[in-house]
Amino acid sequence: MVLDRSLLRDIGIGVVVLLCIIGIASVRAARRPAQQEKPPAADVQAPETTAAELPEGETQERKSSEEQARDAIARHEEKIAEDPNGKDVPAYMLAIANLYITKLGDNESASSYLEDLIRRSPDSNLVPEAYAKLAKCYDRMGQPGLAQDIYRRMMQTLPEGSQEWEYAQAKLRGDTNLY
Repeated sequence: MVLDRSLLRDIGIGVVVLLCIIGIASVRAARRPAQQEKPPAADVQAPETTAAELPEGETQERKSSEEQARDAIARHEEKIAEDPNGKDVPAYMLAIANLYITKLGDNESASSYLEDLIRRSPDSNLVPEAYAKLAKCYDRMGQPGLAQDIYRRMMQTLPEGSQEWEYAQAKLRGDTNLY
């Protein structure tokens, strides 16, 4: 049975979402025993960072979210190290890039993982998404020339007429009405 690229892309996205859900559940499960073993409230010490020490507008919850993202990144990196040529490596790399982008706001680190994914797994069904995210990272980093290079690479390597190919073509034409 021949599967079209959009179905393969959807399956790949589903795998990434599933891996993220499993990662979040693992973090929560790992923290539950520690929460149950906490001393009574009277014996609990103040958190290491107080609200006064945080930058203006930043909350303790944000720090917690960043820590969770870093923990998930570390777990994904361990999985990659365990089996560097495994079939799930592209999904782990894309998940790491997504965490850097969405939770840590670190487009430079994300771009490194995306470039590595494209280089290491050029036949992965996640490559078109990686290309699009990589170009957006370069745009956010103030490097539109590199973003343009990525759009050109997309047009050279992706199937003509695919959604990602059309997106790259529109971006190269200067269409600003795109996501």
